[in-house]
Amino acid sequence: MNNQEELVIKEEHNSSPNKKSKKKLIIGLVITIFVLLVVVGIALAVILPKYSPKNVFKTTINEAYKTSSKELKNDFDTMYFTFSLTPEVKGSGSALLEDMISNFSIKLQGGIDYKNKTFSYNLVTNYKDKEFINADFQYDKEFYLILDKLYNNPIMAEESDFTDAFTKADVESLKTVIEEYSKAFDESLKDEYFESDKQTITVGDKKVKSRVSILNLNKENTKEIDKYMQKKLLKNDEFLNAYAKLTSVSKEEVIKSLEEESDYEDFTDTKIKLYTGMWNKDLIKIQFVYDDMAVELEKNDENNNAWKISFKNDEITMVFNLEYTYEYNKKIDLKDVSGAVNSKELPADALTQILTNIKSQDGYKLLDEDVKDATTMSIDQLLSLFLGSSYNNYNNTVY
Repeated sequence: MNNQEELVIKEEHNSSPNKKSKKKLIIGLVITIFVLLVVVGIALAVILPKYSPKNVFKTTINEAYKTSSKELKNDFDTMYFTFSLTPEVKGSGSALLEDMISNFSIKLQGGIDYKNKTFSYNLVTNYKDKEFINADFQYDKEFYLILDKLYNNPIMAEESDFTDAFTKADVESLKTVIEEYSKAFDESLKDEYFESDKQTITVGDKKVKSRVSILNLNKENTKEIDKYMQKKLLKNDEFLNAYAKLTSVSKEEVIKSLEEESDYEDFTDTKIKLYTGMWNKDLIKIQFVYDDMAVELEKNDENNNAWKISFKNDEITMVFNLEYTYEYNKKIDLKDVSGAVNSKELPADALTQILTNIKSQDGYKLLDEDVKDATTMSIDQLLSLFLGSSYNNYNNTVY
């Protein structure tokens, strides 16, 4: 064997382990990729059905029922709550008008005492954080209206009957009705009613990627859903008895009501959209779309105590920012109503006094200035223009 042949043999001998190791590496990579694909495939097969639009709807309905069931109580003597609202308008074409509307705010707070059969609520409207109207509505054997700064005496309405206000709802019956109705609706849903989408939406100041689960309702499938639920609930004695007890009617009347045929001819195609996280079912907002109108409900906090409700068409968006709290068994304080005047015995100029005093409120004055800036006319002049002689006659009695 010559030197050249010996060199070739040595090279082949030395290169064979490298080739084998490369083959092993390639085979290992192929197996690893295959295993990963199988694992991912299994994971998607398990996970994706859970995020199907129908299942997202079912989960949302079930979570809503669980939350409401926890909050529904019957073992309390009083219930106190606060509620605030601020409006917004966008797309009107008038920045001044939009600014004026956004400067209004309404706050209602108070509560009801079921044990002592009394209630007391305070309503305040502000403009630019200055008081516009402050009124108290109170019941203690008689109904009273107390107009802080607007009229000197409480106004009493005799023979006001608020008996029904102090009757608590049958909580167990209400829970049963909600649960059975939700179940029937869940079962009525078919995959073919749904579609899904992905969108990036604005939540507060952030852009958020969301999964959109869409229920498409039309005349045909709405009829199918109604018929299924009707059939299901008519066979459900637990639902029928609970509904009858809750509404104080007979079981036969509930059955008769359920058996009534609905008219679907004027039904407008509607889309119900649930916006959730990409990899969870946490609800971000709900949207109802019909004709050229969209109504949205969006959470403003994690505790479900603040919501933004929007009404949108192609041009204008009207927004209401709502916030509320409630508390059980908090003492409900009543205001002093000594010197109350019977509403039937109010002096002839009582309304004139009230309206005149409204004009002296800081909130009214600020609004009047802004109205003048926007229209070159005062509120009085605008009311006179639109209401004519009836408002002019009132003005003459004031001045």
